[in-house]
Amino acid sequence: MSTLKIEAGAVANVTLSRPEVRNAFNDEVIAELTQAFTRLGQDPQIRVIVLAAT
Repeated sequence: MSTLKIEAGAVANVTLSRPEVRNAFNDEVIAELTQAFTRLGQDPQIRVIVLAAT
């Protein structure tokens, strides 16, 4: 189950949603963030990536 919500445009928003553990990082979250930032970083349309949390 993904803990990230990703909205891509010129500004990509990556929202971490694990409020039950106060959005703590673990190996799974780190892997998801790494994959998301790598994929978004390769898109020439995206100028900014914002990381947020619920």
